[in-house]
Amino acid sequence: MIASSAGAMTKPNTAETFRAWSSTQTCGLLDANLERWYESTQNNLFTKVGDSPFLATLGTHLSQASAEYAARCSGANLFGPERDVGTTVRWYRKACASYVEKLFRLNIVENTRFPGPPETGWLTPVSSLAFGCADDVVRTTIVVAYADGPPFLANYLQAAAVAAGHQTKIKDHSKEKGYYAYHLYIDVAVHVANPNGTFEERKIPVEIQITTELQAALREITHHLYESERLQGLHQGWKEDFESARFRAAYMAHSLRFIEAMIVDLRKTMLGRK
Repeated sequence: MIASSAGAMTKPNTAETFRAWSSTQTCGLLDANLERWYESTQNNLFTKVGDSPFLATLGTHLSQASAEYAARCSGANLFGPERDVGTTVRWYRKACASYVEKLFRLNIVENTRFPGPPETGWLTPVSSLAFGCADDVVRTTIVVAYADGPPFLANYLQAAAVAAGHQTKIKDHSKEKGYYAYHLYIDVAVHVANPNGTFEERKIPVEIQITTELQAALREITHHLYESERLQGLHQGWKEDFESARFRAAYMAHSLRFIEAMIVDLRKTMLGRK
């Protein structure tokens, strides 16, 4: 544990010092055993995704959603002109180091009660609450053409997932810093090992990010900026820091959002005349 000369806990300022600081009295031991446990749990979740009748056929649901969108929107293609996502969906795994970084953010960076625990208590890796917060252990991203596509697709897939027996949740991730997307979380039942060697069935969410082509292109450029700010905390004066990357990225994203809204409005005007 990191301690000051007075014996009080010193706040970790990086994910690495967080790992060294954490203990059985706080967020658990973040050692090599954690990595083995995490990868085993993640592999089980990945297998369950492939076995799920709904998630394994997600590509088919996307094609059906595209047809429904076209019927509602005067023939507009959900995934852009002459495009379709096909039947293959690529799922990605969150690295253990990124999982620890998220625990660091939740327990330390965003914890206004430090050196005490967050209001929910310390988030240990093996707790059910931690999996609910670190909700992108397995994820995929779906890119659509128009700004009205993400909410449409999120709600369409949610209805299909619920009909298939899954518990779900939708988050509108419109952020002041300029990130626009909808995230759909679908719970998957997985057997997870407890520290005492027993196994417990948990509902772990998989994440489906839904965003637009313009927002996805900008996010690819600014992703590392967002990640570093998450770990350090957002500088409060960025709105007046005109020369900073944060200012340019945020307001470019808002500008793109305005352009996307005009495109949707123009599409409705032009295609509605047919």
